[in-house]
Amino acid sequence: MQLPQELRDQIYSIVFFSTRFASGQRNITSITSQRILPAPNGLALLRTCRRVYSEIGRNWLGQVLFHFEKPVWMLDKLANLDRETLSSIRYMRVVGDPVMLCRDEDDVSYRLSATLKLLPGLKLDRLTVLGTRGDKISYQTLDWLIKHSDGWKELYYISHTSMPLAYSTSRGLDFDDYLRRPQPADWQRILEARDGADSGASVKIYRSTDPDRPCSVMHTATGTEFKQSLPPGVDAAMYGRMEDSHLMSPDERRKEVLVVVKRGRGVDYEEKT
Repeated sequence: MQLPQELRDQIYSIVFFSTRFASGQRNITSITSQRILPAPNGLALLRTCRRVYSEIGRNWLGQVLFHFEKPVWMLDKLANLDRETLSSIRYMRVVGDPVMLCRDEDDVSYRLSATLKLLPGLKLDRLTVLGTRGDKISYQTLDWLIKHSDGWKELYYISHTSMPLAYSTSRGLDFDDYLRRPQPADWQRILEARDGADSGASVKIYRSTDPDRPCSVMHTATGTEFKQSLPPGVDAAMYGRMEDSHLMSPDERRKEVLVVVKRGRGVDYEEKT
């Protein structure tokens, strides 16, 4: 305790920024799963002495990463927190699977954008979403997060394949819900409509250059910026019905995608409902 307060605070921050609290069950095979446990000693510093406890206070809430294997686990852990505690959390990562409710023979599902509305007061610096296995569901989950959700200043959406940017859509009952648009231009337009054209809001897409390296898209050496555009003579509706044969080729489809969404300056992004 002979160190200056500034150095002690820096040490506390280094410890908590490297700490992850995980909850949920991870599928190992189609029939087996493994319980994910939080760091057992993640809050050990708080138990060292009263002075350290007092100096850290609630700051750790805004430094650790909360990870949830499914949105239902997120709700289980966070929905009953008081608003002050919930609004202190700054970093969260969640698998973007829909929340499924089964009643008789009718299945009702809620996308992550709707689930976040059950956490009023949420005000994350960064929300990281791990994309779902279904290409259409993954695209729609991200699309609705950009269109409808709050509670985050930055959104990092990671897909393990490029298929959500390349699938074809046939006309049907859900045609409009799953219709792809050239990205990130369409998402940029949507976000500017929400936050203002001069707010600095941005959407950028990055693709991995290596199909066989997990998380390679997160590194500048193995990730490049990616943009789509309408081919000559193709309108938006036609574009969404067409498969991108290049991105769907075996090597290209296995390349990861990272979509980085940043809300505009001065925007009140706290979840209200």
